[in-house]
Amino acid sequence: MPVLTNVFRRGGVFYFRARVPASLRVRVGRNELWRSLRTREPSVARRLGGILFSLTEVLWGDLECAMGQDEVQLLIDGWIKAKLDEDTEVRRVADPDRLAQHEAEQNDIFGGALWRKNTNDPTVAARHAEELLAAHGLSLAGAELDMATRLMMRAHYEFVRAFWSRETKQWRPWLDRDDPAAALVARLSSSPADTVAKAQPPLEVRGFGLLSEVAREAIADFARKDGWKPKRIADYETAVATLTSAFGRDPDLGEITPEVAGNFMRDLTHYPTNVTKRSPYKGLSSFHERVAAAVESNDERVLAPPTINGKYLTPLRRIYEWHRPVKRELTNPFQGLRAEKPRRADPRKKRRDFTASEVSRLFALPMFAGSQGSRGQSLYLPGQVKIDDWRVWVPLVCFFTGMRLNEACGLTVADIRQSEEGIEFIHVRDDEDGQSLKSAAARRKVPIHDALIEVGFLRFVERQRSVGAIRLFEDLQADASGYFSGKATKFFADLINRIEDAHPDNPGQLVFHSVRHSVATCLRVADTRIDVSKAIVGHEQDDVHGSYGDYPLAMLKDAVNKIAYPGLDLGAVVRP
Repeated sequence: MPVLTNVFRRGGVFYFRARVPASLRVRVGRNELWRSLRTREPSVARRLGGILFSLTEVLWGDLECAMGQDEVQLLIDGWIKAKLDEDTEVRRVADPDRLAQHEAEQNDIFGGALWRKNTNDPTVAARHAEELLAAHGLSLAGAELDMATRLMMRAHYEFVRAFWSRETKQWRPWLDRDDPAAALVARLSSSPADTVAKAQPPLEVRGFGLLSEVAREAIADFARKDGWKPKRIADYETAVATLTSAFGRDPDLGEITPEVAGNFMRDLTHYPTNVTKRSPYKGLSSFHERVAAAVESNDERVLAPPTINGKYLTPLRRIYEWHRPVKRELTNPFQGLRAEKPRRADPRKKRRDFTASEVSRLFALPMFAGSQGSRGQSLYLPGQVKIDDWRVWVPLVCFFTGMRLNEACGLTVADIRQSEEGIEFIHVRDDEDGQSLKSAAARRKVPIHDALIEVGFLRFVERQRSVGAIRLFEDLQADASGYFSGKATKFFADLINRIEDAHPDNPGQLVFHSVRHSVATCLRVADTRIDVSKAIVGHEQDDVHGSYGDYPLAMLKDAVNKIAYPGLDLGAVVRP
């Protein structure tokens, strides 16, 4: 049965693969199509494979009658090249009035995109595409027209960016040798644009698999093996979705060349943060549209190099490496690609320590010292109510152990223990449901600071144990990302706003994670050995020797007790 040759097994799961007819490979852009059948049963795989085999045969017939993307792209390239040539001639004349008129004309042609830099108007792009096709005696509909519209929208973006690069640098064709739009001009001039018949076949792309399908399988495998939380999965999916948006469609892995990857990384350095929440970008849906808007407004709130490397480039690099054993001829375009940090970092963007006065003001708030009530505004008014839950104990634990917020929020009652030597400690681990650690070094034992014992932390733990509680802070539930710290993060951000110094001596951002910075400073001031300090806060050791052996709890206890904040009085914080 012919379909059997189209079905193959990989890692226990069956896949469908169909070779693209030689006459259609240029148009399809790959030599073969493949997708997961998502089944381990041979009989189901044969049935699904038969269905897909029939569908691909219909697809080949439809494509024989369809106009290829390369042909449409050629027409659009010719259209945009004519616009750029016109722009060059107007600038060559150097008449200010004519240039102003020219700018107004182009803005009208592009539906106002020239002045507002919004290049993602599908209505205007569709109209231009239909007019261009009609001028060549062609007509498209349905998916083909959608394809032409997307290509025209990309052309709009390229032209507006080229126009404004020339305008910003006041390019003079008769005098300046370097055209700011030279890259686009060279690309458009490299292939004939006067007729579809002169289209040159693109570089052949092997059928390595669609990015979305390969990524789906890779992410599922990573998550299963490493026990990922939803947040980690979402980060990888965001990286894939962002690259797909930047490319303009779901690409075959082979279509992402090192040049495409490099351009993607460069554009990410202009990509705004919190793009779905900030009003300037809420109405913009495409990657390039958002980048253009950020560049236009000179937005400084863009992705930082560590974010680009960790949440975009690394996931994509890992997905390619995961797939290479199956497609050994596949190269990884993200290998060795990293966004470089600026040589001179902005001190205002780094996280800073809490000042001594901020720590004192924090633990003097009514919720620690005594409030009028346990909820709402009464929580911040002085009174006799002693709050006795995570809102008090999580910040105290973090300030006197250096624990990460999610580590503290996810503690269980069983994590609070006593050693054979009688030292009370917190076992930071990920053995219970929902607990997670950032790294192997994060799994550690941290002795409980004497200050925590004095204010009643162990008494709180015993109360939780006596009522049969499993988790230490049961009011905190895992959020959609799988973390217990979501609710606490928002709550403590409000507390920080209430106690933050307006003009601290050292600039920087004050967030809850600044607690770990403050603890590291306290240990450094106490002349604690760096390897001991790392063992307490859960950082990786720098050398092999530092990772050998263990750190006795007695040694760690002495170091932890040296965490101190000048002028801090916890007398009012004591809980019975």
